[in-house]
Amino acid sequence: ESAKRYVEAIQHSGRTVQPMSTKSLYFPDSIVPAKMEYPNKLSYMTKLMKLAADYARHGRVATVEMHDPTGAYAKHASGIIPADSPTVSALLYSPFTDIVPQSDNLSSALKGLLHFATTMKGTPSKTAHSLEHLSPQQVRSAIRSLDRFKQQDGDQDTEMAKQLISQYLAQSLDLHGDKGVYIEPRRAHDTVLNLRKNPYRMGRKLNAELSNAIATNRPSQLQQLATTSSNAAAPTSPSMCAECMKIAQHGDVSDPNDLIKYPACGGCLQHLGEILSQNDIPSMIQNSPPAGTIGGTN
Repeated sequence: ESAKRYVEAIQHSGRTVQPMSTKSLYFPDSIVPAKMEYPNKLSYMTKLMKLAADYARHGRVATVEMHDPTGAYAKHASGIIPADSPTVSALLYSPFTDIVPQSDNLSSALKGLLHFATTMKGTPSKTAHSLEHLSPQQVRSAIRSLDRFKQQDGDQDTEMAKQLISQYLAQSLDLHGDKGVYIEPRRAHDTVLNLRKNPYRMGRKLNAELSNAIATNRPSQLQQLATTSSNAAAPTSPSMCAECMKIAQHGDVSDPNDLIKYPACGGCLQHLGEILSQNDIPSMIQNSPPAGTIGGTN
């Protein structure tokens, strides 16, 4: 809903906007469902970004909404966007304490917490990129609030999930002891839009960033990914054990974002947390866990 209001704010400036999403069911002028025409998510992204570039050439502002905790879609898209096309990379940020209250069930709450810790990192000191301060008390409160799902998901499953996600959050956000951390994105963006703040105000902020990109012709953080080795795209050997790979088979195994979905076993979560604690997203996407480290801990 907030994303729609951001689009409206850009439209109010007189620009013609073409909203697009990685969840689009059909591409323009096609009667074949997008997921059937492009079953591989990264080939789907190629088509999506080429359409966006074409819209931009014809004077429209193409907004592409993507759910991309690993940064793999962004890395892939960066090689497709023309270098001379004004581009803005915006992170839609949901504050940590909003995740569980806005979730309908245990699975969506856990997925939200998992993706938060994959997208964001914790630092001991405040930096220019800090978005909020997160305390151990706030994390414990969020974990306790998962109890409201016990009636539909059962006591045992909820308690196990609370234990696993609690350990994962502490590890990946470097949140230990009684000291809190400052939260900032793991990957650079041109602007961050806080979903808790007035959406029209955030929309004007996004529009101002776009005006700046047009006026200065500066490369966006997204376009700069094309010349870096970080956040490499498709995984050659996912960081998951055999059992968790079976769970992921209903998704797209070429898609790094499909390979970090909850549920996962405790070993896989621990391995992912160790990688993120080193802020090493390329390894998360490309490397296999060491033999004998993962698996058998469901």
